[in-house]
Amino acid sequence: CIYERNGYADRIAYLSSLAEDFGLPIRYVTSVANALGSDDDFDGLISTLSEVSSAVMCNPDMEDELYAKYGE
Repeated sequence: CIYERNGYADRIAYLSSLAEDFGLPIRYVTSVANALGSDDDFDGLISTLSEVSSAVMCNPDMEDELYAKYGE
């Protein structure tokens, strides 16, 4: 599968890695990934998470809201 070819055990491991890399809650990353669909896991999802991560860094209140809604 594509996740194994890229060094991950499965999609969940991949999404967990992205959550850690971008400093975002795993539940948020999973929610966005599911909304976009697995076809976007290696392009659209990364772009979206990058934009959100940048916005969070510029606005600490946004980080608080994300973690309040999606947890750790």
